[in-house]
Formats: sequence, structure tokens, C-alpha cells
Amino acid sequence: MRATGHILLVLLPISYLTQVETFRISTSNTAIQPRIVGGREAREAEFPYQIQILYNQKFICSGSLVVVNGTQMIVTAAHCVANDDNPEKYHLVAGNLDTSYRSEHEQRVNVRRIIIHPKYRSSPPVNDIAIMFVNQSYKFNITSFVAPISLPRQYEPTIGSVIISGWGKLGPFLEAPDTLHKVVVETIPDFVCSFILIKYGIRPPSSTLCTSVGLLGGRGICAGDSGGPVTSVNGRYLAGIVSYSPTNKCGAAFQPSVSTEVSYFVNWIEKLPKNEED
Repeated sequence: MRATGHILLVLLPISYLTQVETFRISTSNTAIQPRIVGGREAREAEFPYQIQILYNQKFICSGSLVVVNGTQMIVTAAHCVANDDNPEKYHLVAGNLDTSYRSEHEQRVNVRRIIIHPKYRSSPPVNDIAIMFVNQSYKFNITSFVAPISLPRQYEPTIGSVIISGWGKLGPFLEAPDTLHKVVVETIPDFVCSFILIKYGIRPPSSTLCTSVGLLGGRGICAGDSGGPVTSVNGRYLAGIVSYSPTNKCGAAFQPSVSTEVSYFVNWIEKLPKNEED
């Protein structure tokens, strides 16, 4: 999060939240669960970097494929893997838009190692980021359906529209879809997000990226979207990782969707492959 230099702290949370476009999201089994609400179905190969993370062969979270110094890694939320970081229990699935069947573009690989950020805290999530190293002997074959996403520059600010994508629930009383969904939302200025989250007893760190659900709500993340990508519309880089919502009410009015801002962790991510070799 970054200071924006705005004033009128009390008035902006309402006026700013009216300027919103959105679609859908969701997260995993955490006490604070985000979800994709109010979105629409994604197109084939629209998010080739989106990964399904399976734990004991069951879908739990999403992740994003990145390549650093030739090493394939999955960037996801720490809370997705914090309860069990045994890589043998996880599998990664790419290239499949619909989870109800195995498409001809689907690829599955094993996980070699999982690294959770050393300063991760669970309640509420802080430094909610983890890296899953792909088994390099049987890594993903890069195609138009499976391809990495770029990382931002260290501390690069993300403003304006972002896209959240995931297989999470479509609402608090709705089931999760088989097909990947997406929602376009607007980022919220840092000081506005802090003002809102303080009402829930949360003091967000600077590495927080908040997005709006609109004045009347109805758009944002939901259960099953955790760990998924928040993509910058302008830069097409990985701006955020779906982390949580302040309550379990998907897309509730005046309740921002909270993500981990990836640009605060780029230096840490880029050092990991080198450290693996040491």
C-alpha cells in the first residue's frame, strides 16, 4: 500500500466505491474467505498462467505460473499451504478451463518444494505468499494454453482496473462453478482501504492491495478463489494474490477484497531459485 496524498478521508470510501466494474473470484479453507462474485466465464487460454492446486487430489486453491531464471514456480497464498507444506501431497494442473473434465490442453506436474514467506502471519493474513517449485525434470510444456505471467518491478504501484480469476463460489449461498470465472474490479487507494478495514479491527500492512466491490456490492472474491491471480489490466503482470475478505459475506457492500501486493515481494521471489542452487 502507498500513500496517495488525497484528503477527505471520510467522504472518499463511499464516492470512490461507486466507480466500479467487476466480474468473479474465490478462495480456500481459511477463516477469512474471499470469493469470485458477479463475474462471467473466462475464455479458453485467456489465463494460461492460472494453476489449479490439488491437495490429496482435491482442488483447494489457485496459483500463478511464473518463470524466474529458467525455473518454473507457482505463486500462491501462504494460507493455502500453511497447514501442510509436504510437496508430495500436492499436484499442479494447468491448461484446463473446466474442472469437470480433462481437456486435451491439460498438463499435470508434481511439486518439488514449498517455501512459505518467513514472516507470514495467519490472522488476519499478512505476508500471505508462498512459492511452489515445479519439478524441473517434468515441468510444464509452454503453449498458448499454458504460459507464465510476468512479475511486476519491485514496489511497482498498481492502480486502475485489475482482473481477478478463479473457480470460487459465485455467492455466499451459491456453489462453485466448474468453469473458470473472471471479474474486473477497481483498485482502492491505500488510505481508503485502511479506513475501511480498521472498522473490522484490521490494520493492513503496506503490502496490501485492495479492490472494490462497488457501492451496492455484488462483485469480488469468494471461497475457493484463494491464491489466485490479480492481474493488472494495463501491465498484464501479476499484481496480487487473492488473500481474504473481512467477513464471509461474498461481495458485501463496502467490504473490499484483499490481496497480497506482489511487487513488495519480487526481490524475495527472484532470490529463491539462486538460493536453491547454493
